[in-house]
Amino acid sequence: ISLPGGSPSQTPAFYQALLKSRVLFAEIARDSLEVDGRLASFLDFFEITGETEKVRIEEAVDILGGIVGTPNPPRNTQLVSVTAATEWPEVSLFIVSALVEALNRYNMSVVQGQAGAERRFVEGRLALASTRLRAAEDDLESFLRNNRQFDRSPELSFQRERLERSIGLRQGVFTSLTQMFEDVRIREVRDIPVISM
Repeated sequence: ISLPGGSPSQTPAFYQALLKSRVLFAEIARDSLEVDGRLASFLDFFEITGETEKVRIEEAVDILGGIVGTPNPPRNTQLVSVTAATEWPEVSLFIVSALVEALNRYNMSVVQGQAGAERRFVEGRLALASTRLRAAEDDLESFLRNNRQFDRSPELSFQRERLERSIGLRQGVFTSLTQMFEDVRIREVRDIPVISM
């Protein structure tokens, strides 16, 4: 499996551990597979018995732990090896393919979750910046309405300049946050790393 470039914490060792995780194995145990044109649940195909579904899934997870292997990949690469050894080549392929699909779903949820959290944060800051910009504009409007001939007074000219600087500063923050918000919204959809087999 060729891993995507992404978070420094998501190393080949991280993906090796994830490929052997009980969570992913439980997903496979709940799935159905097709062998020789016959569709069967994983539990039924491997003839796993138990008093409850939960017990059967736990046994299937243990079986998958013996079937799936993650040999150490070459050093300094973004590769992870995963094997599945069963009597049936199509079942082995099903297991490996299901693991790769599960890794892609995991990456999608993590990346979209991070981008979603960032989008919500920027959205909140943008709303606040918009409110502050509007307040600064209202202050200048009120000043101009009450002081029609401010250019004859140094104090009033200074106050007007201060209000205009405040608007300029708040306008800059608002523009920057608007750009960030659009970037995050695009990244939330676009930058989903794909794992290839």
